[in-house]
Amino acid sequence: MPRSKKPMYGKLELTIRERAIAYLIWKGHTNKQIAERVGCTEGSIKNSTRDIYDKSGMANRLEFALWYDDHIKELIPEGASE
Repeated sequence: MPRSKKPMYGKLELTIRERAIAYLIWKGHTNKQIAERVGCTEGSIKNSTRDIYDKSGMANRLEFALWYDDHIKELIPEGASE
């Protein structure tokens, strides 16, 4: 799936798990660190990360993190902490 589409601001539909992963991506965690934190495999995180990029229209971690920074209030999972 091409990743050149524009995100639908305010309408990004992420699962609770994807929101947690997105938050950890934004905080600068690696896939391995995220996997350890949420209790799954690194491969599962890679798949979730790809889904998040597809849903947001972003092509990579940096682009997503910058976009997320502008929309954190809409996307931050409740109770998230560093």
